[in-house]
Amino acid sequence: MNTELLNIRNLTFRYRQQPVLDDLSLTVKSGELLVLMGPNGAGKSTILKLVAGLLAPEHGTFLWNGAAFVPRPEDLPGRGISYVMQGSRVFPSLSVEDNIRLGGCFLAREARWERLETALDLFPELRPLLTRPAGSLSGGEQQMCALARALMTEPKLLLLDEPTVGLAPRLVEQTFQRILEIRERLGAAVVIVEHNLKTLLSIADRGLILTDGNILFEGSGDELRANRIVEQTFFGVGIK
Repeated sequence: MNTELLNIRNLTFRYRQQPVLDDLSLTVKSGELLVLMGPNGAGKSTILKLVAGLLAPEHGTFLWNGAAFVPRPEDLPGRGISYVMQGSRVFPSLSVEDNIRLGGCFLAREARWERLETALDLFPELRPLLTRPAGSLSGGEQQMCALARALMTEPKLLLLDEPTVGLAPRLVEQTFQRILEIRERLGAAVVIVEHNLKTLLSIADRGLILTDGNILFEGSGDELRANRIVEQTFFGVGIK
């Protein structure tokens, strides 16, 4: 049975005095694929940014493997957390290889090469592109580059914010397949905010629906796909 990797308790966050998260608590189990769902402004991306230390909560407690911690961006690699924000966010003037290697800039030289090879095994399309400027890549290739960079930390927890935004349908399915391969190869838990929900829930272990700053409903991917309220709310308005 999966153990609790991340535990968030009583998390409250306000943006310009407007409540975004209100005393929210959730857990992430090791190795699971967890989907955060909800309308715009429900706090999905905010949760990822709070765990990554890019935002500071009004109050709340974070536990990592049962031990309390304060999220800080500089501590993410050592803790085993990688965050890929919405949009590929590559460094356009740097080569693809340099973009990926930046994810492991804290590592010894030998470890950097080893993890670069692991990342390229998962994204072999990038091998012939290593010397090209990352800004010259297509949107799908840039997203692969950003994901490959995130793997340089060998994350135990991968936070993904809309990884398929702007991608063609064939690339959406390919991206989801790579996420499954990452989880299988690295044993990483994945928390993902995504709008292609029908496809994603077919492979997800669990999903949470957020509204008004808290969790309205929780269930397995299959339970959420079969829920008529979920179907009418999320699948009946053009969300795939």
